[in-house]
Amino acid sequence: MSNQQQPIDETTRQIPHEEPLKHANRYLSQKDLPDEIATMNGSDTSGELPLNLYTVEIRSNDHSPRHIHLIKKGDYDLTFSIDTGDFLEETWAKKQYNVSALTERVKAWFNKPSSFKESFNLTNQQICMIQWNVYHPSDE
Repeated sequence: MSNQQQPIDETTRQIPHEEPLKHANRYLSQKDLPDEIATMNGSDTSGELPLNLYTVEIRSNDHSPRHIHLIKKGDYDLTFSIDTGDFLEETWAKKQYNVSALTERVKAWFNKPSSFKESFNLTNQQICMIQWNVYHPSDE
């Protein structure tokens, strides 16, 4: 049996003989991703972290532990653990925020099915983990 990876059947969108998580990882690592920042809630317009209010970012030049940046434009940039959804630290803030309420929103968003490549059937948290590992392979 060949070690070569099988392509997706584009007519049926079937993923041959691979688990969705493994396939999503392969798919993301082969794409032309932004050099520095991946916006993880790019198509969400409602729900816990709508793009018109928040930006969820993963940065290629960032440090461990695995985390997202939750940014409310002009108000704050906060980090949350990808592993647990817990609040880690404030990067900067110009306005007050409720850590408890935002942590609940992040955890709810993490548990939601991702709108990124819905055929993968993965949660936002799983997609964030994959993106972190693409940018930081030594942290896997």
